Amino acid sequence: MAEQHLYANEQEPVFPYRLVLPHLSWLPEFLASNVTTSAEPSKLLPPSIAPIIDTLLVFTRARTSALHGFHHYRLCQTLVVRLNVVLRLVGATSHRIELVKRGPAQFFITSTKSPRFCWDTRLTHRMIGQNLDYFAPGHITDGSQPVRGSILFIEKQSLKAITAELVILSVLEDPVVRTEMEWFNDTRQSLYNRSMEGLGLSYRFKWVFNSAEARENVIATMKAPTPPPSAWWEANCYFVNGYGFPGLVQEPSPFCSFASHHQLWWPMIQRAFTFSMEYRRIEIWPRMDIVYWKEMSEVFQEIRTATESLVDLERISSLVDEFTGRLEELANAVDRTPLFEQPCHLPAPPYPSRWTIKHRAYGRWLSWRMRWVWENVKLHVFERSKLRKPLVRQGIVTPPGAIGDVFLFS
Repeated sequence: MAEQHLYANEQEPVFPYRLVLPHLSWLPEFLASNVTTSAEPSKLLPPSIAPIIDTLLVFTRARTSALHGFHHYRLCQTLVVRLNVVLRLVGATSHRIELVKRGPAQFFITSTKSPRFCWDTRLTHRMIGQNLDYFAPGHITDGSQPVRGSILFIEKQSLKAITAELVILSVLEDPVVRTEMEWFNDTRQSLYNRSMEGLGLSYRFKWVFNSAEARENVIATMKAPTPPPSAWWEANCYFVNGYGFPGLVQEPSPFCSFASHHQLWWPMIQRAFTFSMEYRRIEIWPRMDIVYWKEMSEVFQEIRTATESLVDLERISSLVDEFTGRLEELANAVDRTPLFEQPCHLPAPPYPSRWTIKHRAYGRWLSWRMRWVWENVKLHVFERSKLRKPLVRQGIVTPPGAIGDVFLFS
C-alpha cells in the first residue's frame, strides 16, 4: 500500500487480497470487454487502459488517487460500483473508492477514507500532484524554461503510459535528489506490480525517465553495430519504439517490446527505428491517408510478434527481408506524395454562427459552475469529515520558474 511503503504510514489497514480475490471472477471478462489501447476515432474516445488500471490501483491502495477526463467517467463508475460491492461482501468498506468531479471536465478516482487525498474544490497544480503521488508536485511552468524531463509509468504489454509527471531538471543535479527520485519511483513500480499480482492480473509496469539526454542516448545506441545489453533494453525499450520523441506521431503500434529478443533481431529493430524517425513525423500526417498509417501499424505489429517469438536464424533472415521491403514501400509512398496537396474544391462544411459558439460555451460554463456549487455544498454540509487537513509528503523544493501554486481548479 502507498501509505505504508511510500509514506511510512503504518496506521492504515492492509488491503485484503485473499478475501477479495475469490469475488473477482468477473474481472478478467470485464477487462477484456472494456480495455482499449488505441483511440476510437468514430467515438472521439482516447484509450481506456489508463483509467481502468488506475481504478484498480486505487482500489488496492497502491495509489492515493488518479485524475482523468470525463470521456471514461461512466466506464470507471461501473467498475467502481462493482468493486465496492466486493468490498462490502468481505467487510472491507474502509477501502471503498469513489469518483470525485473536479474542474470543468476531470474527475479523481480515490479512496473515500484516504488520509492523504485533498478534497478541496480549489486545487493548485501542487495540490493535484500531491493527490497523484507525484515525486515533484508543482513542477509546472508556463513556457519551455526551465528545462524539464518527465517520469512515465509504462504498462509493459501495451507500452502505454499510465501516468506521467514533469520534473525540472535542475533539481536532479543534486545526487541526493536523484537518488530519492529513483527510490520513490522504484517503490511505486513495485507497488503497482504487486497490486496486479494480488488481483491475479497480468499487467506489469516499468517507470522510465524521458529527457533530451535519454533520447540522444537511444539514438546513439541504435546506430551501434552490436546490440546493447539486456539492462539497457529494459530501460529504453519504450523509447526505441519512438514513444516520447517530440515531433513523432505516437499512435502506431509498437514494433518491439520488453519481451523481444532484441539481440537476435537487432538489424530489423534498427531499420524500424530509422523508419520511425523519418516517416512517422507529424508533418507527414496530413499528407498521407489513413491507409498508410494502418499499414504501418500492421507491419509494426507483425515485427513485434516475430521478435517476441522467433529465434530461428534462418527464419529471422527471411522475415527481415520481407519486413524491410514493406517498410521501403511505405517510405516510397511518402516520398512520391507531394509536400503540399492541391487545394480541395469541395464546399466547406457549414460553420456554426458566432452566437451558436458563444451559446454552447456559456452552456458548458454554466453546467460546470452549477456542479462546482453542488460539490461545495455537498462537501461542507453532508461530508464535513472530508474537510480534515490531509497528510502531505514534504517533497523536493520547487525551483524558481515553476507555477505550482497557481490554481488549476477554482
